[in-house]
Amino acid sequence: MRIMPSFFTKDNKKSLFSALLKLRYKDCEVDWQNSGIAGRIVAKEIYRGVDYLSEDENINAFLFAESNRMGGGNVK
Repeated sequence: MRIMPSFFTKDNKKSLFSALLKLRYKDCEVDWQNSGIAGRIVAKEIYRGVDYLSEDENINAFLFAESNRMGGGNVK
């Protein structure tokens, strides 16, 4: 699967993202060599993430979890 150089390929995470997408779509017949199809799937997953983070307090929960994981301080 080809993922264009971007945030998703930073720090050599391309194989991780590729594996996660293949796991998520394992029951679908996806031609991962077709960059158009793979690009649409990546875009769909980005929009899915935006929708999820836009709901309720999800973005705050995500940011809080990230700041704690990175040692970003104590938030009550």
